[in-house]
Amino acid sequence: MHRDTLATMASNWRSQFPILETTTYLSSHNQGAMSFASSDLLAQFAEDWATLGSSAWDQAWSSLPFEVGNTIGTLVGASPQTTVATTGMMAALVAIDSCFRFQPAQSRFVTTQLEHSPGRRYWQRQAGLTEAIARSWDGRTIATETLLAEIDERTAIVMLSDGPPSGSSIDLKRVVAAAHDVDGYVLLDCSQSAGAVPIDIEDLGVDFAVGRTDGWLCGGTSSAWLYVHPEILGQLEPRTPGWGIDGDPTWPDPDPSGVGRFLDGPPNPAALYALTAGLGPLFTLGIETIRQRSLAATGNVIELAESAAVPVTSDTSQDRGAIVTLQVDDAFRVQSGLHALDILVGAYSPDEISIGPHFYNNQADLDTFISTLKSINHG
Repeated sequence: MHRDTLATMASNWRSQFPILETTTYLSSHNQGAMSFASSDLLAQFAEDWATLGSSAWDQAWSSLPFEVGNTIGTLVGASPQTTVATTGMMAALVAIDSCFRFQPAQSRFVTTQLEHSPGRRYWQRQAGLTEAIARSWDGRTIATETLLAEIDERTAIVMLSDGPPSGSSIDLKRVVAAAHDVDGYVLLDCSQSAGAVPIDIEDLGVDFAVGRTDGWLCGGTSSAWLYVHPEILGQLEPRTPGWGIDGDPTWPDPDPSGVGRFLDGPPNPAALYALTAGLGPLFTLGIETIRQRSLAATGNVIELAESAAVPVTSDTSQDRGAIVTLQVDDAFRVQSGLHALDILVGAYSPDEISIGPHFYNNQADLDTFISTLKSINHG
């Protein structure tokens, strides 16, 4: 995809995101840009609260976790009524964990060396689980065979991200089959894929999927989503309090075995209003179109970085995720220098910065970033 095409595709959306007027915004993997539509729906939340008071729960708010969950489910290939919006990633992970009482004979938590999601940190801290780590051969990717070698009859749960750095190189269907063969479960963190990369979680066969909503989905803070495969949804008994009144036919999720049991209590209506607006452009454009834009933008970042002699440390193949990572000296200093010039990127380690272009970025954003990065590196 050529530069002119990328610019034309982005131009139709840029005016809807106010931060793009003043900022080179390449940090959508951390926090998606806020649109005017999100601002309008947050104002609607305030008006509902002001005019409806507690009756807003009955008239508007109580159904939000299920409505927004189903919308996200459509985006990631989930069946209706299997996905719910939660108050955060930790809430989703706690709900999943509460379904199990791990036994010594099956107490292995399998993940990869490149996994840096909150899910890994969560399972590392759970009593009774031991971590098995599949190592990377090149520091960028994980070989499927290496991961499969870690899955055996001791495996309770396999936790992976569907996206960089590890997920894009792994045959997830083979991993799911291997885990199920030993009665293990597979949890997929889709935070760096949903909204930027096509995904069909039911086709993959994973048991659980979770994701942040503040990144590629352009939602607000304090929300996430949780999916449970329909074949196990009614079999599991989470010890979380859920949200709703059991057996009340007027409640949004009256099914006593439904996905509402995985909620940790009342939702955050303001966050879900903002998220509803954030999801709109993803459906208008379609995830395949967004993926093509992402490949074009990340491909241009890779080309510009290589021409500027900046090492690319992320996957550069056509299977890459939506993020490009670049090696720099003192990443936090570089990030601060860019931020001072209104160029927003990420920095997760002392020697890498991360760039996450989204559908509203254009070629000028990428050119500005690289030229400024070169100046800072030489300064």
